[in-house]
Amino acid sequence: MSKYGNCPKRNVLSFINGREPSIDRRNRPFPLNVFKAIDNTEEFGTEQSIANSDNTSSNGSKTNSIGEDGAMVYLRLRPVECISEMYKIVDAGNTLVVNPRSEQSTTTNSKTAMEKHYTFTGIFDSNDSQKDVYNRCIGNKIKLEESFTVLTYGTSGSGKTFTLLGDDDNPGIVPRCIENIFRLYSFNIYPLPAVKLQNARVVILDDKLLAKEVNFSHKILTECPDIISVHKQLQQIICSDHNFETTVFDDVSVMIWVSFVEIYNEFVYDLLELSASNQTITVPSRKNLKIVSNDGKVFVKGLTQVYVKNSLEALKLLRFGLQRVTYASTSINANSSRSHCIFIIDVLKYNASGLITEVSYFTILLSFK
Repeated sequence: MSKYGNCPKRNVLSFINGREPSIDRRNRPFPLNVFKAIDNTEEFGTEQSIANSDNTSSNGSKTNSIGEDGAMVYLRLRPVECISEMYKIVDAGNTLVVNPRSEQSTTTNSKTAMEKHYTFTGIFDSNDSQKDVYNRCIGNKIKLEESFTVLTYGTSGSGKTFTLLGDDDNPGIVPRCIENIFRLYSFNIYPLPAVKLQNARVVILDDKLLAKEVNFSHKILTECPDIISVHKQLQQIICSDHNFETTVFDDVSVMIWVSFVEIYNEFVYDLLELSASNQTITVPSRKNLKIVSNDGKVFVKGLTQVYVKNSLEALKLLRFGLQRVTYASTSINANSSRSHCIFIIDVLKYNASGLITEVSYFTILLSFK
C-alpha cells in the first residue's frame, strides 16, 4: 500500500504501444452515441442534399466547396509511364481514392489495409497542361484583382518547380502570373516609382528618394543576364495560351514593385540585395532579416524592393534571385533547392488627386523542400 492509500494504479502509455484510437490524450473516451442538435436538419444523402451536391446553392449561385474564405487545395498528379491501379479519381474529379496493396488487404486488418479517400478543391491529372492549372487556380484572381498566395508542397522531384516556373517551352504559374499582371495594367503603369510600400505602409517618395530608386533599379537590371530572346519566347507561348484582358483605369497610376526572399534553416535572406561596399551584383554576405508586424501587417524589415515597368524586368529579377537560392543534391534530385523562396509582387494604385485608392498584394510563395 502506498502512502496515499488504496489509489488505483494509473495506466502508463508508451510510444510503442499507443492509446486506443477512441481515447484522447487525457484518457477521456470519445462519446459513442451521436445525436443531432437540431431536429429539422436534412440528413446527408437526401434529395435536397444531392440536389446541392454540385456546389450550387438554393438560389442558383455557385459556392466554394472549401468555403469562401478558406484555402483552396489542388492536387496535381505527375505523368507516369504505367498508370497505377492503386488509385483512382472519383466524385466529379475532386476525390482521390487510394487502394491498399493487395498483400496488405489479405494479411492484415489494420488501417494501412483500408481504402482511403482524399478530397481536394480539384485534381489535375497527367493530361492537364500548365495552361489548365493556371486558368483554374490563378487567372480569375488576377482578373478580379484579389490578393493571393500560391504554395506548392510535395516531395523532392514531385514537380513543384515545373508547376511554378516551368521551362522555356512550358512556362509555369509564375511567368504566366507576371505576364498577366502587366497586361492587365499596361495602360496605367507609371514610368517612375512615385509611391512605395515601406514597412507595410504606403509612402509617397520625394524627388531625392525617387531618383535613388530609379538608379538602384537601373543598376540591378543592367547587371542581370540578358534574357530578351527567352522572354519573347515565353511571351509568345503565354499569349497563345491565354487571352489576358487589359483594364483602363481613369486618373489612376499603377506602380509595381518586386521582392525576392529566401528562408533557409529558419533564417531569412534577401535574394535581391546588392553588395553594400561597392553596390555591385556580386553575391553579398548573407544577412539575416527579421520578420516583424506593423498594425497587424507582417513584413520583412529591410527587404529590397525593385521598381519594374514591364514583364521583362520582373522576369530578370526572378531569374537573378533564383541563381542565389541554396541548392544541394539529394538521393532523388542532383540539384534540389533546400529552402523556401518567396517571390513578391506588390501592385500599388495611385489616384491623380493624390489619394491612394487601393493597394493590392500579389504574393507568390515558391516552396521547395
